[in-house]
Amino acid sequence: MSDTIFEGPLVLIEPARKPGTWGEIVVGTIVGILNSSEALIDHSRNTSGAPMKARTLTLLTEKEIGQQAVLGFEDGNASLPIILGTIKTAETEARHLTVEADQEKFVLTADREIVLRCGQASITLTRSGKVLIVGEYVLTRSSGANCIKGGSVRIN
Repeated sequence: MSDTIFEGPLVLIEPARKPGTWGEIVVGTIVGILNSSEALIDHSRNTSGAPMKARTLTLLTEKEIGQQAVLGFEDGNASLPIILGTIKTAETEARHLTVEADQEKFVLTADREIVLRCGQASITLTRSGKVLIVGEYVLTRSSGANCIKGGSVRIN
């Protein structure tokens, strides 16, 4: 018995496209976020004049608004866009967090703020120099002096 499943010439048949369908990739812009898996997009071939609702393969956040996105179309239907991903540029990548680490130091740098969050607790560092510590219970402990310094100190 042979392992051959098919014998004969291989023939590729290009499926016929219905009018108003697209098989190519289109670059568009994310103009709004509906939720983490749906967005509003616009692109040069959008003839409706209004942003279109699109599903996405990647999770989206508000930081993607204004970024270019690679679009495909479900079953080639121009009214069913799917965001395949966002186009990364030096400008969009510069908005992300930078991390530097060595044996001595670990540095996180962000343009606006850094938030560490776990459940109800968070520590926020802002560009303006504020440090916000929020939690159900906050404890500071020191084997040496526990100093509080500031222009003014308010307790309760």
